[in-house]
Amino acid sequence: MCLRNSPVSLSPRRTLWIAIVLFATSIYVYQCQNQVRLYLSHTVSWTMSMSRHEPLYFPAVTMCNQNAFRIVATAESGSYLWLDDMYRRSDISTFNYTKWDVGNTSMRDVFPQHAHLKEDMIMSFVGVKHGLQLVVNVEQYEYMEGPHSAVGLKLLLHRQGDVPLVNDFGDNVPTGMHTFVALSVSKETHLPPPHDECDASRKLRYYDQYTQAACYRECITDLVVATCHCRDHYMPPFDTGEHLAIIVASKLFHIIHQDCIKNRQKNSFESVLTIHSLHDRVCVIHFSFYNNYFMF
Repeated sequence: MCLRNSPVSLSPRRTLWIAIVLFATSIYVYQCQNQVRLYLSHTVSWTMSMSRHEPLYFPAVTMCNQNAFRIVATAESGSYLWLDDMYRRSDISTFNYTKWDVGNTSMRDVFPQHAHLKEDMIMSFVGVKHGLQLVVNVEQYEYMEGPHSAVGLKLLLHRQGDVPLVNDFGDNVPTGMHTFVALSVSKETHLPPPHDECDASRKLRYYDQYTQAACYRECITDLVVATCHCRDHYMPPFDTGEHLAIIVASKLFHIIHQDCIKNRQKNSFESVLTIHSLHDRVCVIHFSFYNNYFMF
């Protein structure tokens, strides 16, 4: 029996499949080579889109005189001696209220009645480009003993309508200086639960809108009322109140980090102060707020 090789004929179907395999293999090799070359070139890809946003409005500017009481006002009301005696003490709890005839006096009435007035302090205010410029007289000749011993102002930039925690986050501004305040704003939008701890539906008793600062103030007030059955002059609601007792710092830490959660949307204002000297005879603080990205 004889065996011999016979040529295999290529059918059209087999030819088509061979062509498809060769074409796919060449495409695969080309793509691999292209990706390796792209990787080795370290090309950076980025996408930019232009969108029109609402204008950024100028933030609220809260200024507080470091001196709480004016000498002339306390002398006229007959409160100078007992206020001076109370705040000269290193421990205010040692103050003897029965030594002085203070009557039915509430600290909520004492602070507004004897405080510095903005009409007397602000000498002039004009806008520079999209900024704010103030000339402020701190009335240092009216200074007396009080809760603070510093001289000058405390300044805080915050969102309109928010509770200003000036004592906690304000910047100290000295007298006799020309102070420039550079502003930058950042907006944070947090995801709803369970992705984050924000709760836009949370309501407060003393404030119409929830913010972390308002929650902090309300929680501090509730803690003080529960501890000593009293309120400080700045605590809500503003219908009654006496001077407060000492609060345990650990409880305040718990309030900040546990009870008061973040806002769903938050605008943060960061201020950078640059201070220049003025003439020694100039007894004012000169502010220049400037930012081209704010509208006033």
